[in-house]
Amino acid sequence: MRANVLSVGARRWRLVVWCAALALLLMPGLAMKLTYMVQWNKYDFAVFASMLAGACVAYELLARGRPSHFYRAGFGLGLLGAFLLVWLNLEVGLIGSESDPANLMFGGVLLIGAAGAAVARLQPRGMSWTLAAMAGAQAMAAGIGVVMGWHQPLVLQALFVMLWGACALLFRRGDGQLGRLQAQAT
Repeated sequence: MRANVLSVGARRWRLVVWCAALALLLMPGLAMKLTYMVQWNKYDFAVFASMLAGACVAYELLARGRPSHFYRAGFGLGLLGAFLLVWLNLEVGLIGSESDPANLMFGGVLLIGAAGAAVARLQPRGMSWTLAAMAGAQAMAAGIGVVMGWHQPLVLQALFVMLWGACALLFRRGDGQLGRLQAQAT
């Protein structure tokens, strides 16, 4: 019975993820109808759709079979953060314009995440440490930007630091929930 409840909840979250991706894909088209400031071509939509599909497929593959709601929430939020970091850097750039080489620092944040996830084998405790390291790296990149006098939205940087920190806490909480679920199963 408990397995069925978890799978129903997991299916519900999968539906939410895919519907949110579809809504995000429709937003630029709607914005193009409402304002002249958004001007996307078919290639912009293709890249955006590919990024959304990649994030959704990653969520499907990597969060599947995880009994912890906190783990799935942390994983989904982390994917959303990575998606937004890449998208913002491609569209406008977090430091200066999208072509500013300083924006490559934020690729390092994602590399830390990918390497940490591989080393942790996607286990909750290791993922918690990985996301905490990503928060630190994001803060360090923002700090370097301040010291160098680069124009950057510090509020946005702070939001990313908080997002990575929230993911770390969700994974940490998911580690405890996983232990309780395993104890109940025995």
